[in-house]
Amino acid sequence: MRSVVRITRPSPAAVVAGAVLGTRLPVLLIGALAVLIVGTVPPPVAEALWRVSPHELTNLLARWDTAFYHSIATAGYRHDPAIFQHENIVFFPLYPMLMRWGGALLGGHPLLAGLLISFAAFTVALALLYRLAVLEVGEAHAGAVVLLLSTFPFALFYSAVYTESLFLCLTVGAFYAMR
Repeated sequence: MRSVVRITRPSPAAVVAGAVLGTRLPVLLIGALAVLIVGTVPPPVAEALWRVSPHELTNLLARWDTAFYHSIATAGYRHDPAIFQHENIVFFPLYPMLMRWGGALLGGHPLLAGLLISFAAFTVALALLYRLAVLEVGEAHAGAVVLLLSTFPFALFYSAVYTESLFLCLTVGAFYAMR
């Protein structure tokens, strides 16, 4: 008597959920633990562009360009040609606009809204990428495509309050729609 072993593939939703939860949440948890155990540089007494809150855990989400997105979401664009400063006019408006609207829905927390937008956009991007990979390389390799994208070193920025997740989502969506 022969027995047949069937290998079942996880569903696309399980692949995407596993990639998002298995890569994005650990990055945030490790970052939060590092802030709580080690602290941040510069120390909390120093002024830095990315200090948007007196709470260091909140400032974990506000690093480098996030301060510009936060300033656009909370105060709008500004430009003073008489003063040579880093200005926020070079950033496209979609992400800060979504942060503003999401922040209004969340009781005035645009950074939290930005994090949720990044997570949601990354999740949708992976779902679309899975579908696109099925068309291009077949279902047997689509899960590997999603896993590789979600674990490559620069994927760290998909967990940040940055436009990368939204850009990825819109780009993959455009390629999927063209296909």
